[in-house]
Amino acid sequence: MSKIKDPLQSFKIVLSGNILLLFITWILLTFGGGLTQNFASLYFKKLGANDEIVGYISSISFATMAALQLVGGSLADSIGRKRMITTFTFLFSLSILIFAFAPKWEIIVLATIISNLSLLYQPALFSVMMDSLPPDRRTFGFAITNLPQLVSIFAPPIGGYIVYEMGIIPGMRLNYLLYFLLAFSAALIRLRLKETLPFPLRKLELKKTIDKALKIWKSVKKEMHYVLYANITFNFVNGLTTAFFVLYATSYVSTFLWGITIAMVIGTQSLSGLWVSNIADKGFKKEFFIVGLALLSISNILFIFPSVVFLFIFAFMRGLGIAFHNPSKNSLIADFVSTEKRGRVMGSLLFFSYLGGMLGAFLGGHIYHSFHTLPFILSSWILLILCLFLYYLFRKLDIGISPLHA
Repeated sequence: MSKIKDPLQSFKIVLSGNILLLFITWILLTFGGGLTQNFASLYFKKLGANDEIVGYISSISFATMAALQLVGGSLADSIGRKRMITTFTFLFSLSILIFAFAPKWEIIVLATIISNLSLLYQPALFSVMMDSLPPDRRTFGFAITNLPQLVSIFAPPIGGYIVYEMGIIPGMRLNYLLYFLLAFSAALIRLRLKETLPFPLRKLELKKTIDKALKIWKSVKKEMHYVLYANITFNFVNGLTTAFFVLYATSYVSTFLWGITIAMVIGTQSLSGLWVSNIADKGFKKEFFIVGLALLSISNILFIFPSVVFLFIFAFMRGLGIAFHNPSKNSLIADFVSTEKRGRVMGSLLFFSYLGGMLGAFLGGHIYHSFHTLPFILSSWILLILCLFLYYLFRKLDIGISPLHA
């Protein structure tokens, strides 16, 4: 009975105030994203893009987000979290309309830039979460961010079915319009967030802001540097593969079946996330951080086999890998970085990470065009090497990771 009570008590403690409001908006945004994001590459290709251009669009997405993160992090630490989040959530919702009505792929590039400019609020969002979560419930709190995906588990199959029945272009236009309505509603709800920044507004100087965001790494723990290296590599792998999962999978299954596959990823991630994170908060954050990467490495190898059975195993392994890795990573950041530095550290972390994703996506289109399975094979090996590298570094610093034979 105590094993059941503890997670329920943690859930009650965490899901209140700002976290509750964000939780509701995440449900809306993840449902809308589920309708569109998993099929976007098919839409882009129907609007005239080739494999390389699909990679370039993904690369532009990462580049735009990277360019703004240093400023976004410092803004989060200066003018306030709430103002950042609400303003740019509205901008994000409006950018979705451009995707919905784009007549050709060139307009998709414009929509991608505007959409990702609006994600300037990401460091502020992470900062609000870290500020609002109890220190002893942080991993559990970040795992709760997976639950809105569980609520929206039907979105990818619905989106895939709409595309299957209506065709790619009309189906995706409808999906984007639905996404806009959900995102605009989320922006309205976020107006009720409470500010978590304790000190008053300050004047922002761009050059000083960027310099401070880059130099912030001199004043953070060594362990946080390892999280940075891992996140850059992780985003490189994401850039290498993410835009091409749907293109490869739909070469032998329907968009509806691909939607079901994504739903399986979400279900596994969400259902296992709370259990995994509750254990991680007891002292296994670093171990789970690495285990998650290992599971994602295995999943990418399984993905290359054109079989429905392997596709479903891939979905399970990928969902489990995300459940282990992401909440542990976010909780480690909160542990390693003090409150007044979190906005700048998150902005700088995302800046370098998105640069990794930009490079991965740029290369991914060329690699996929030449050899369809190679991006997934390369990503698997890179993640495996990263696991071994992190294990060695954490053990070298003797910061609490258990030996392999234990």
